[in-house]
Amino acid sequence: MLRKLFSMAMCLLFLLGVLTMTGCNNAQDGSGLAAQEVTPPPTLTAPVPVPSPTPAPTPGQVPEPLPWPLPPDLLERPPVILQLTPLTPGEELVVFHTNFGDIKLRLFPQAAPNAVKNFVTHARNGFYDGLIFHRVIENFMLQGGCAEGTGRAGESIWGVGFGPEHNYDLWHFRGALAMAQTGAGNSIGSQFYIVHNPHLDPGFRQEFELILERYMDDYWFEDPDGGPGVRFGEAFPREMLEHYLAVGGTPFLDFPFNPSGPNFGHTVFGHVVEGMEVVDAIAATPTDAGDRPLEDVIIERVSIINYQG
Repeated sequence: MLRKLFSMAMCLLFLLGVLTMTGCNNAQDGSGLAAQEVTPPPTLTAPVPVPSPTPAPTPGQVPEPLPWPLPPDLLERPPVILQLTPLTPGEELVVFHTNFGDIKLRLFPQAAPNAVKNFVTHARNGFYDGLIFHRVIENFMLQGGCAEGTGRAGESIWGVGFGPEHNYDLWHFRGALAMAQTGAGNSIGSQFYIVHNPHLDPGFRQEFELILERYMDDYWFEDPDGGPGVRFGEAFPREMLEHYLAVGGTPFLDFPFNPSGPNFGHTVFGHVVEGMEVVDAIAATPTDAGDRPLEDVIIERVSIINYQG
C-alpha cells in the first residue's frame, strides 16, 4: 500500500544515519520522561480570577483521532503550515505565567482536536497552576505538566491515555507546543513540551537542503494500486523545509520522519507567539544530572485569552 511505500521512502531519505533519536528522549542520556521530585504550588501575591471549571468528559471514552492522512489526501487541497498562518481576531490563546516571565501560545484544534481539548480543559480547571517544568534540556525542549513534578504522573481529562494525532500541517519547529508520551501505545496524558532547539541537526540540514535542490518536483511516490502518483512537494511544502532551516527545531519527533513503532511521532498542537525569550531563559537555567532545573521553573498559573488583533 502507499502508506508502506511512503514509510519506506522516508526511511531511505532520512533514516540513513540521521534519525538516531526516538520518542522524546535526549540523545545524550536517553532518559525519556524521567525527572525528579514534586514542588508544591507557590503562594500567589495577588488575587487571580478563577475560571469556571469545564465539566469533565466521560471517563475512559477518548474521542477517535482524526484519520492519519496519506499523501494522496493532499491532492484535494494545497498544503498548509498552520504555524505560519496569521493570527485572527478572536482566536483563543494560552498564556503560561511563569516565575521567569510569560509565554503566550496559539492552539490548533482543527488539526489536533484531542490534544487541544485535553490541554484547554486542564488549563481551565487549574490543573497546571503551580506545576513546574520538571525537565529542561537546552537546545532541545522544556517539559512540564506532570502532576507530581517527577515526569511519571498526570492523567488526561478522560482518565486514560490517548494516542498521537498525525497531520501534515503542524511541525516541530522551534517554539512548537506538543504532547509528551512514553513511546507505548496511548500514553499521552497531561505532560507537554515546548521545542527550544534553535539549530537544525546537521544531518537534517544536509538532507533538507538536498531535497529543496533536487527532490521537490522530481521525487515521486507511486501508488501500487494504480492511483495517482504524488510529488514530494505535494506532500511536504517547500516552506516547511525552509522554515526548519531558518529557525531550527526537532524534526525527528515528526511522524513522517519517524515512521515506525507502536506510537510513532509526537503530536504538535500549538506554538509560541510571544515569549520565546522566556523559553530561552528557562532553557539556559542550570540543571542537575536528571535535567531538572536547580531553580524551580514554576507555571504559577495559566490563563486563556482571545487575540484582539
